[in-house]
Amino acid sequence: MPSDAETFAETLRSTLQSLLTDEMGWALRFPNHEDGSELQPFIWDESVQGLLNPLNLLRSKNWLRPIESAQVLAAWLQPEQVGAVNGAKWLIPDEDKAGILIDPATQTMRQHQYETLLQSLQSELADRQAVVLSHDEEYRLVVLFGQVATSEAVEVWIGIAPVVPIATPNRDPLIQSAPLPPLDLSKAEIGPEAAQLTQRIQDQIDRLGNVKIYGYYGGGYNQIHNYHLVQASGKNADRALERTLIQAGLLTLGQFERFLPAPSISQLDVTSIERLNQWLRQELVDCQVYQLHFWNQEQVYVVGRSSDGIWAGVELSSRFTYNP
Repeated sequence: MPSDAETFAETLRSTLQSLLTDEMGWALRFPNHEDGSELQPFIWDESVQGLLNPLNLLRSKNWLRPIESAQVLAAWLQPEQVGAVNGAKWLIPDEDKAGILIDPATQTMRQHQYETLLQSLQSELADRQAVVLSHDEEYRLVVLFGQVATSEAVEVWIGIAPVVPIATPNRDPLIQSAPLPPLDLSKAEIGPEAAQLTQRIQDQIDRLGNVKIYGYYGGGYNQIHNYHLVQASGKNADRALERTLIQAGLLTLGQFERFLPAPSISQLDVTSIERLNQWLRQELVDCQVYQLHFWNQEQVYVVGRSSDGIWAGVELSSRFTYNP
């Protein structure tokens, strides 16, 4: 016999399903996503899956996995040494049409700079961990993070990752949301030793600078992405990792206000989307938006607590269409 929570969750799922139509996935589509989006109910079972937050959501989908720290160097070097997103050689046009590939001497110099950075992190960070974030085999992001090894009372963790290339232009118009309060530690909370370390790391990141890599270039898409490292800090491992994902561009958080349908859709679709907006605003408390950007894949979660205390909402999945 199902528990009360299971009954409430199933009722929510059925209600949400009744609000969704196949046409809404087409109406709620990102630019250059020619196949539209897939929209479906989302229910989170806190008793099984734990507290709902972006990292636990990523873990539940197996999109966030631990890896050995020894894999970080090769993962960070691959896109810039090959010259394309995820090291995909097929993205590079004949004869390096944009003239952005770096020569072997520059590759060697930059590899030494990466090695120097990682060596310094090995001595400066305790409990170093590495994770890979990937929706599928077409893109992956590797993050290194660890605890600052100081004598200070405040615990500080630092994460470092490359920025995420974004294939989808103008993503913002699909959802209207308000920014959430910042999650990072204030400068006043970070002790002088940790502050000095973050500055030393930033100095090394600045010396590495930025290189350009190919994305979808052929067929008039002409996508070239800036590739460089970023860092972020937090009061524990998960907070530092989450902040790093935000800084790298893989994660965007917001307070949900409403879905904005694509222009030139039917009045029926507009009415359906407004009905969904109204339900989400009225029936869910603290309704938030988690947007996950995996280069050519967009995942959007609009979630809040129901009156029965169940996390519920909708999940939108959409992929950039490369059609040269």
